[in-house]
Amino acid sequence: MHQLRLMIAGLALAACGLLLAHPASVMADDVPPVEAALLFTQSGIAPDGSVEALVRLRHQSGWHTFWQNPGEGEATKIDVKADPEVKVGAVRWPLPERITSEDNKVIGHGYTGEVYLPVLLSAAPGMAVGQSVQVHVNVSWLACKAQDCVEGDTALSAALPVVEKPAATPAAEGANAQIFAEAPVGWQLSAHREGKLAVLEMRAPSPIAEPQFFPLTEMIWHDAAHQYGVNGNALKIAMPLDDFFSGDDSLLQGVVAYRDEAGVQKAVQVSVPLLDAPLEVTPAPIGSSFQFLLLAFLGGLILNLMPCVLPVLSLKALSLAKMGGQGGGLARADGLAYTAGVVLSFVAVGGVLLLARATLGEVGWGFHLQQPLVIFSLALLMVAVGLNLSGLFEMGTSLQSLGGIGAQPNGQMGSFFTGVLAVVVAAPCTAPFMASALGAALVLPAPAALGIFAALGLGLAFPYLLLCFVPITRRMLPKPGAWMETFRQFLAFPMYATAIWLLWVLGGQNGHGGMLIGLSGCLLLAFSLWAWGRGRLVWKLCAGGAVVVIVGLAFMLATIQPMEVEGRRSDPLSSEPYSAARLEALLSEGRPVFAYFTADWCVTCKVNERVAINRAETASFLKLRALWCWWGTGHGKTRLSQKCWKPMAAQGCRCICTSRRVRRWLVQKSSRRF
Repeated sequence: MHQLRLMIAGLALAACGLLLAHPASVMADDVPPVEAALLFTQSGIAPDGSVEALVRLRHQSGWHTFWQNPGEGEATKIDVKADPEVKVGAVRWPLPERITSEDNKVIGHGYTGEVYLPVLLSAAPGMAVGQSVQVHVNVSWLACKAQDCVEGDTALSAALPVVEKPAATPAAEGANAQIFAEAPVGWQLSAHREGKLAVLEMRAPSPIAEPQFFPLTEMIWHDAAHQYGVNGNALKIAMPLDDFFSGDDSLLQGVVAYRDEAGVQKAVQVSVPLLDAPLEVTPAPIGSSFQFLLLAFLGGLILNLMPCVLPVLSLKALSLAKMGGQGGGLARADGLAYTAGVVLSFVAVGGVLLLARATLGEVGWGFHLQQPLVIFSLALLMVAVGLNLSGLFEMGTSLQSLGGIGAQPNGQMGSFFTGVLAVVVAAPCTAPFMASALGAALVLPAPAALGIFAALGLGLAFPYLLLCFVPITRRMLPKPGAWMETFRQFLAFPMYATAIWLLWVLGGQNGHGGMLIGLSGCLLLAFSLWAWGRGRLVWKLCAGGAVVVIVGLAFMLATIQPMEVEGRRSDPLSSEPYSAARLEALLSEGRPVFAYFTADWCVTCKVNERVAINRAETASFLKLRALWCWWGTGHGKTRLSQKCWKPMAAQGCRCICTSRRVRRWLVQKSSRRF
């Protein structure tokens, strides 16, 4: 028995010796390898506002923790809880660094030094100034140095005051200095398999250098070398696949870090279908191209019936009616000049759209109507045309003179610019068949896209061209008479109606102040045209002064910030301000989110809201599905509505006609993907 006690004592002393002999890096004195703290980007949170909670990790020299896809390690875990009035988003992970071993082998992805891990907190609208929000955070990590690793965890808490105007904190500077992956707007992406490699091909909007790929899943070997090929803005990355990965391998997901032309470090997050073979881009079949050209032609044809275009066409037809059956050669020349003005103007518009697509990424028809100055200018133009039709002023460059043919030396030139005017006043309008054709034009190569815009212009000019080249159609026009002046004045009212609608859109973008500026500009324009027609110098000076004030109003309008989108009054769904982090959090949870894009100038979207989206039965169905809604407006603002729908950006809102179709689409998508 005595010998047994001696043996136990000896083993205990040996164990103590082993512990004392353990490296001091793990058995630290009083300084842990990682220190965690809870900070905020603002001094408080505003009612119906948001703030980012920052989990700051400070690593001792030589120590590191791990990223969301750690490699040989364990990802840092952050669990944030707050009061019920506050919604908690997902962790935003800054760009990590490659963690290497002593033999320069990549063992994982993580952080050293000081890192801030942000989590978005969004306050409910009803919170009162003066109260406090309790925020509790549980953080756990695995900290490693060389071959030694230590697990750590801590519980952090803080009271965040609700204030009217919170100020930025010093911690915000440190968080903002980090690099976060952005959406690859304007990038072309594809991925395919080559044996045991995953090949990612990317084309950036501008030249890039020093690329690095950080996989978001374990599908890619973290410790195997990646092969990078860079040629200007083209990038090709080949990465070994993990044969033992048993998860979903249909998507290649990761973060691509790079340096731009100025040498600034940036990153984009990619999620690309991983195909079994490279995607072969083949030209569209002739039948398909002809179909888009036909749709564009029909859309331009119907565009003549729009209230902003019909007066221009009608005046051109009246000018032909005055000629009766005479002047066939002049009529044909006039028709060709008008058609040239329309077609070339549409091709120019198409060129601007394609240039914007190449430089800004995704754009579409109507993107110009997101600019308040463009809407203001169009409203002034509609008012000026309407006043001319009403007979307030008659000038050499008036619409009536532009519409004339034959009698004036510059008749064909006037008809050409009338065609240009027809395209300009058609800017706020759209018509059936245009959506599909323009959608194809914005993804097709430039020559085919410009052909579609030319077909659209040819459709717009075709009715007048037909009148000019087929004499029998001119003989069907009513005989000239006093009724023509009455009809011309009547045509002014569609122009006034279009101006009213544009001013309503302007008010939706810039509030009552923007609408007041628009109305004042229209009033001053009417005064200046009236004063100029008085003939005397003093009146012409008054007209010039009014024009100067209009220019000042335009500069004032440019300084007004677009209105923050508030929840739609008739929308039965409660909504919250959109943020990329919030959307990413919902998608990462597997929650379906229906993407709905709208704009005040989009009449089709407004009809969809009335007949399908903004209905109690649709809301109740979506509530039962426990979905989320993400919707965006036409001036760059987006929102998330609670308990609604999933992104269908590829389909937009053009397929929605009835609430029944909405429910059927959602059932199909929900059962298929979730």
